Amino acid sequence: MMDEPTAWLREVWDADERSARAIDSASVILTIGDTVRGSIPPEDSKFRSLIDPTDLLARIDAERRILDVHRPVRVRSTGDLGEDFIERCSMCDQFPAQYPCSTVRLIAWGYRHRPGYREEWRP
Repeated sequence: MMDEPTAWLREVWDADERSARAIDSASVILTIGDTVRGSIPPEDSKFRSLIDPTDLLARIDAERRILDVHRPVRVRSTGDLGEDFIERCSMCDQFPAQYPCSTVRLIAWGYRHRPGYREEWRP
């Protein structure tokens, strides 16, 4: 499992970023990943503000930065698992050491409705 949720999240964000950058000023295109679901006319500004591409791109950037600091690192095992090395989060001091850490699992949880989410990543 190791960094699989990290790679999956980055794929989800890449698709969302492509969609956000493709939105024109005339209407907002509703997508889930690369799948177009509809559009919203510009006069519906209340709903449009909820899916503003600028906000979406900012959230994607912030979540990517969180993953950059919550990255897996290999450390020597001190347990009885019979493994010389294990992976743990570079930021979290969870016991037992694990990756993905709770932070990565919680971020992935927000995208659980997307194709590719795996129940074993559940926080």
